[in-house]
Amino acid sequence: MIPWFQFESFSIGPLTIQAWGLLVSLAFLAGILITLQEVKRKGLSQNLILDLAIWIMVGALIGSRLFYVLNEWGQYRDNWLDIFKIWQGGMALYGGVFLGSLFAWIFLRKKGQTFWPWADAVLVALPLSMFIGRIGCFLIHDHLGKITTVPWGIEYLGQVRHETALYSLLLTLSLFLFLWLIRKRHFVRPGLITAFFMVYYGLGRFIIDLFRAQDLAQSDPRIYGFTPSQYVSFGLIILGVFLLNRLKRNSHSGH
Repeated sequence: MIPWFQFESFSIGPLTIQAWGLLVSLAFLAGILITLQEVKRKGLSQNLILDLAIWIMVGALIGSRLFYVLNEWGQYRDNWLDIFKIWQGGMALYGGVFLGSLFAWIFLRKKGQTFWPWADAVLVALPLSMFIGRIGCFLIHDHLGKITTVPWGIEYLGQVRHETALYSLLLTLSLFLFLWLIRKRHFVRPGLITAFFMVYYGLGRFIIDLFRAQDLAQSDPRIYGFTPSQYVSFGLIILGVFLLNRLKRNSHSGH
């Protein structure tokens, strides 16, 4: 059993640093560095990487905040100004992924770039960024799960609960290693990394949310028994399978 702790911030002299915010910043940096390496390997334009990163970061920040606010609308309905208080916490990963992807697609289209090679380069790096960000979630324990008896549960108010941030850590790290290992294989065509990401992460996230708490004040809202992220996960799986089938058909027609 993991004893309860929270590591929210630390101080360096007069400066107080939020642990979660620091790790999210490091996650963006790691994502940019890995993406740059992939862009070089693929022979894509390195001059676009910084501008693309800015577009993705802006989209990710806006999207993750909006998705969180929509999930917790009751909290913000009568306090509209609180929507803009990002420093108080409250971000949702899926919103960041989708709006960040949309901003990236718009930027690449404006630059006359083919989308799939760039998407694959970014999505090889994204799971590592997600892994680093989830370390922050684990340190502040903002996603406690259901009551359990598993030995790796975390103690909270006299009960042992699933620590779903740990499950997300394992999911994102394994996804990063998987994509990193296959990215150079001869069968990897443009779009395949993206499709694998959709199916792998969508399925993993859907399963992890089955363990999230429903009896705590900060529990995720449920719609017919499922979290909003589970519905998004299901849609992501469908899109990933569709893309895999499309790539398979194109591969056969190319021979």
